[in-house]
Amino acid sequence: MRKITLTRNELFDEVWSTPLLKLANKYAITDVGLRKLCIKQKIPLPKAGHWSKAKFGKAPKQPNLPISRDASNEIEINLRGENDLYIPSSNPIIKRQNEIELSGVELKIEKDFRKADPLIRKTKKHLESSPNYRSRSADEKYYQTRNETLSINTSKEQQNRALLIMDRVIKLVKERGYSIEVKNGVGFINI
Repeated sequence: MRKITLTRNELFDEVWSTPLLKLANKYAITDVGLRKLCIKQKIPLPKAGHWSKAKFGKAPKQPNLPISRDASNEIEINLRGENDLYIPSSNPIIKRQNEIELSGVELKIEKDFRKADPLIRKTKKHLESSPNYRSRSADEKYYQTRNETLSINTSKEQQNRALLIMDRVIKLVKERGYSIEVKNGVGFINI
């Protein structure tokens, strides 16, 4: 690792052009450490959801960098080398979040069933064709699949949403080279 010096303005531009997780991977610092550094230097950060909105061109406008007498104009930070080991956190949940963020996996859920996996279309058809529900109370009905369809238990109101989320999961599994099969109403991922 080698130290580099950034101006406060350069760091401000970087945090508004790259998500903190990816930027932290560039420097020898965690995303939490980078966030604390920005707060200490009075550098405003994008709010939660900013990068999701940015993908669709709906991100809020970048604010101006406020003038601060407390912050230094030059910031020393370690630049991560190619062979430097990066362990983002000892917390396994944060580690997994970092892995997903850096993997580039697209978690976009479709809005309709035109491009749905055949297994999802078959499950949807089954749910729509028969009144196969069970009640938890007098006013609540939960629709349940059986046989050679996916095992999805859902209310009628949430049925399409649940199927579209499951469609994305199936596509991610298949993108990784695995297959899915259903036997006697039980789904299996073959790894």
